[in-house]
Amino acid sequence: YTTLFRSGADVVLLLRRLPEVKQLDSVSGQFDYVALVRADSAERLDALLDQIRALDGVQQTTTSVVLSRRIDRA
Repeated sequence: YTTLFRSGADVVLLLRRLPEVKQLDSVSGQFDYVALVRADSAERLDALLDQIRALDGVQQTTTSVVLSRRIDRA
């Protein structure tokens, strides 16, 4: 998902506490950060997104679900 923050440093500290957040990148453009989140189920993802949206400093989120990986060079 991508998200727009008012106070990035504080939100980064809060996101660091969530074990489902596997990667957080600062980006240019409309949003400040892109987070890679892994959840065990759709229900857990929904709850996690509710948690993230409730964080002080989060103004907006946009979520995309990866359907398949086409290239993996990792």
